[in-house]
Amino acid sequence: MVTMATSSSFFLFLLLLSCFVISHSSSASPALVAKLHSFVETLHQELAPSTVQESAAKGVLRRLIPSHVSSFDLRIVSKDDCGGKSCFQIKNHPLAGKAGNPEISITGTTGVEVCAGLHWYLKYWCGAHVSWEKT
Repeated sequence: MVTMATSSSFFLFLLLLSCFVISHSSSASPALVAKLHSFVETLHQELAPSTVQESAAKGVLRRLIPSHVSSFDLRIVSKDDCGGKSCFQIKNHPLAGKAGNPEISITGTTGVEVCAGLHWYLKYWCGAHVSWEKT
């Protein structure tokens, strides 16, 4: 049985996939591309508040590596901090090295971007493999 949330999420996924394909097609009309961009911006405005997204990203960190939660500072930033695009940034925390302060600062335009930054850091900087089985 498919629940309403699942079916609406699947529909949204298909819609966004269609938007991507159409917007990257050489035969797509400029008017259609503009409408698609407007639609995506409307979806972006309906995101959960940054405090909710930040809390969710911190929850991911707590579940993945609970012994190192205090080593990270995860924050949501505006798209202006990323040149108007979605992104994540990884930096040494400004107060790193002082007792009780986090070592790594990961910022992103959404909670998903922050989690992508955490994954990138663990995979490419730490050489860790993160999977559904936490291995």
